[in-house]
Amino acid sequence: MMRRKDCIRMPAFVVLSLCMSLSTAGWAGHPPAFVFTREAVAKKALGSTQGIAMDEQRWLARKAAAAWVLEPDLRRVSLVVLGAGSETVSQAPTAFWPLPPGVKLEPPRTGFLGLAPWGETGTWLVDGENQTLWRLASGAWEGPWPLPDPVADAVALGAEEVVLQTPTHPSWALARVGRGGVVAQRFGGRLLAPLPLLDRFENTWRLAISEDGKKLFLAHTFRPLLRAYTLPRCELLVETELTSPEASRLAGLREQTIESIKVNPETGCVSCRLVRFASALEVSAERELLVHLGRAPGIERLDGAGRWLDTVPVVLPRGQTEWVAAGMAVRGGFLLAREAEGVVGYRLRETAKPLVIRVVDEDGKPIERATVAIELAGGLRHDLETDAAGTVSITQPPPEIEVTVRVRAPGFRRFERFGLAREVLGEALTLVRADTLCVAVTARSSRQPVARFELSIALRTEGPDTVGLERGGEIAIEDPEGTGCLEAPWDYPVVLTVRAEGFASQDVKILEYPDEPVPVELEPAAVLRVTVSDAQGRPVRDAVVALRSGAATTSPGWVVGTDSTASTDETGMALLARLAPGRYRALVRREGFLEWVSDWTLEAGACTKKVVLDRGARVVARVTDRHSGAGVAEARIELGGHSQISRRLGCSTSHDGRCEISGVPAGTLLATATASGRARTTQQVVVPPDRREVNVEIRMVSGIRVHGRVAGTEMYEIPLGVRIGTPGFEVREGPVGPDGRYAIDDVPAGRCSVWVRETPAGGALLHLITTLTEDRDAQELDLDLPVPRALVGWVREGGAPCFPCRAVVELQGVDLNRPRSERRTDPSGRFEVRMPVSGQYRVQIWNRDGSLGLDETVGLTMSTERTFELGGGGVEGRVVDDDGTPVASASVSVSRATDGSVLRQLTSGLGGAFRFDRLPAGLVRVSAVEEGTWAHADVAVETGETARVELVLERRQGLRLRLRDGATAVPLRAAAIGVQARSGAFSVHHQAGNPDGVFRLPVEPGDVAAVVIGAPGYAVATVRGPLGTPLIEVALSRSHRSFNLDVRPEAGTPCTVTLLDASGMPVALSVEMPPGPAPLHSRTVLFNFLPIGSYELVVGMCEGKVFRRTLALVPGSIPLIVLP
Repeated sequence: MMRRKDCIRMPAFVVLSLCMSLSTAGWAGHPPAFVFTREAVAKKALGSTQGIAMDEQRWLARKAAAAWVLEPDLRRVSLVVLGAGSETVSQAPTAFWPLPPGVKLEPPRTGFLGLAPWGETGTWLVDGENQTLWRLASGAWEGPWPLPDPVADAVALGAEEVVLQTPTHPSWALARVGRGGVVAQRFGGRLLAPLPLLDRFENTWRLAISEDGKKLFLAHTFRPLLRAYTLPRCELLVETELTSPEASRLAGLREQTIESIKVNPETGCVSCRLVRFASALEVSAERELLVHLGRAPGIERLDGAGRWLDTVPVVLPRGQTEWVAAGMAVRGGFLLAREAEGVVGYRLRETAKPLVIRVVDEDGKPIERATVAIELAGGLRHDLETDAAGTVSITQPPPEIEVTVRVRAPGFRRFERFGLAREVLGEALTLVRADTLCVAVTARSSRQPVARFELSIALRTEGPDTVGLERGGEIAIEDPEGTGCLEAPWDYPVVLTVRAEGFASQDVKILEYPDEPVPVELEPAAVLRVTVSDAQGRPVRDAVVALRSGAATTSPGWVVGTDSTASTDETGMALLARLAPGRYRALVRREGFLEWVSDWTLEAGACTKKVVLDRGARVVARVTDRHSGAGVAEARIELGGHSQISRRLGCSTSHDGRCEISGVPAGTLLATATASGRARTTQQVVVPPDRREVNVEIRMVSGIRVHGRVAGTEMYEIPLGVRIGTPGFEVREGPVGPDGRYAIDDVPAGRCSVWVRETPAGGALLHLITTLTEDRDAQELDLDLPVPRALVGWVREGGAPCFPCRAVVELQGVDLNRPRSERRTDPSGRFEVRMPVSGQYRVQIWNRDGSLGLDETVGLTMSTERTFELGGGGVEGRVVDDDGTPVASASVSVSRATDGSVLRQLTSGLGGAFRFDRLPAGLVRVSAVEEGTWAHADVAVETGETARVELVLERRQGLRLRLRDGATAVPLRAAAIGVQARSGAFSVHHQAGNPDGVFRLPVEPGDVAAVVIGAPGYAVATVRGPLGTPLIEVALSRSHRSFNLDVRPEAGTPCTVTLLDASGMPVALSVEMPPGPAPLHSRTVLFNFLPIGSYELVVGMCEGKVFRRTLALVPGSIPLIVLP
């Protein structure tokens, strides 16, 4: 919020008496918190503007504090420096100059006429009707210079260059032009018009430049579309749709207008019939985009990424319904507009009473200078600081909007609350005083205190399915007794980290407040120097060296095991000085090189490792139109689907449709191409190990617009989106608006699957299959949601409501997009999900510290309420070898004994000790693995109790798999492996293999009936027993297919689905399910990542009837099986 002393001085007609910024405006569907009210006509226009389309002109333009005004009646341009002087514009502008000769101003005028200032020292003048360019500098005009194209808008890059919007150029929508009218660069690819006669109008934009001059923004005049380009390189940064309620309304009118033009294209003026979107665009000093849509009396406010925040109304004189302006300027809390009657000033006024929020301690006393961060649904955020009364204030939000509040204050625990505004903000925010945690640090070898060390605190999440690490402060301790303390800003458990010169860093988990200083023993460190060079022996600077130990080497989702990272200097050397001795997996990454991985064993003392990085292959891509073969400019290509790619690989095409991607690893990858107005295309790219360059051509087709209404959204009360997947796996999606309407552009024609899903990452509520017609530009598709079944959960942890706790509810089955919902509990521990079908749902709930506290199955056939008690039990113990020697750095995991689902994973510490807390009650299996030895034990977990177990490692054969790419033999390093035992039990292991692609599983090969393997982007492989060989070689195929199943009501109620191969043996439909019958709850299902081949599909109905169908999965075909 601007302080009073920060208010800028304005001319008298815009005297600033209310210091407000646009960032405090209101929410959609709620009375606006602020409006622009009309002050006065600061400068009356003398001449008539009848016959001139003023909203196509720019007679008022601003750069910083310099406002330039074009006055046709006086044939001059005027400069007003906002914040200087007290006179009005009509009395004494700062300066003015006569217009140059030859500039026609009299109506009727059909071309653009506008100013493009670069500051107080000058401006460009663009005469679009005569296609000429003028420059005013040092009080004199230069020009006219001829322009090669008609112009629709202009903004200055500076005193030497101007950006022109060229709507009729055959290839580019923008041009950088300098003195003399010389074109320095063309950029900004054109859009494809839905009709040829609309081509000119579909490439008309309004322009604006950010205050720092580093970004160029575009708002389309006839579409709800925004673009941003980087300056001075003029590269496309983002393209996004404008999603405000007014823009959505205009989008619907636009579709109707285009359809009417198709039916009767010869009637009347085409441009007059089109729906106008952006008529003016501004960028505020707060880095917000301000868009005036058409002639609506309001301004759409967007953040810097183009996300809509709210609409600020503009109050017009009585009887006036349209707001027409030839340019606008917004600065501070005031708006200037060049309307027909002259330059008009508006003031931003508050219309809603602010909400006062109090922050107090446990005794009710106010807390001063606490930082309060408030985030509301839709992206609006407030960052505030409490005053002496412990209060902050914001605009009164709607009571049902979701809000997150975070409060920090010295000496208090961090406060976070999530829920509805009426619940979260309806009472004072009470902070709890932070505990002071102390440690007593000694050296293990000498038992003497360590006098100098650093002490830090962190809040960590655990387990293979959670990722998160929030760090607190770090302080330097110097004490001869080796004692140091700091404040704990969270509830327990927390992790203290002790670092000291010459010692290995030590993490200590604190489960509850200790009465005495926590003893910490430090052991001598392994000091590692890593030198990184390229294939020619040259040092590689800024390479990141990361070492992971213990469980991190086998779990791709592990986050706690990151011991240390460092970057190489100009000599290519990185130093990691505080590592504990033990076994590590080393990863070295550098942009432009392939990732390097190896397993190292470190001992105490200094050692040196050398790493040579390979630059990999270069992929030269060309994107073309499938029909004409012409290159597609500004298409984005992304390479992915490879387990060894840890960074984004991509490029954007030039004017001929070409671009290059370097640092590509060998293997089979997927190239995805996206471009405005075209359907997203995915294509397989094979990079052999011995190739340094691979050429690929990607052909794209134009897409159509799919729009319609989703009925029943009010029954779910959550944000929804529509997703469309086509046979080529090109996926398009868009949000469902408050009125239930949606619109998705660039969808390829043909048969497709349509889902209605929770956003941003929920499961499908509805799935259907339809066909989009090729000979049309738009197709309407209305969707009806089923009546939901509600599950209301009350979550308790340790006898108290669990808040905020994460809950995930997902339908069990093999459908690719089965129903799934994720929620956070409110302060009462309550959550609610609404699911579209009956069935068995897996419910997972995490404790407040991020550990999994409950994992069970719930049958849901009707709306119901359940109370979930999170596990308060634990398991502790130690890992020893067969002669009783403790084993440190062993990978220890705890899983459900029923299905093998891994609940938690960690590394054994000093003395082989381990401990798992807050486990769900029931039977669990605790396993330990270390270098070819493993052990496990089944333990009963009881609430409030801690069971103890000793795991004695035995050398066993275990199950070893080597996974490779079937086309290139490149090893794969990440996979999910399902193991079906001969007893029928099935468990899933999410693992990371070693650099050779070898995965080690702690199971006896002779007890295995089948193994199901799934790796990102590869077909699911089923390997049947007996598995007696020491190492099983498995080649995974990129060539996978999908098929759709549609069960009509007359067939009965679907119950199970089985896929049999040519030998009549069942194959797995998903890595999460064993081969054989899988539950089937939905009538329309998509199965994916299946190997190519011939199969028999067996679908069993709950009534007992069985359907059998022949199924052939071949390249280029996505079968649809309809029953009966």
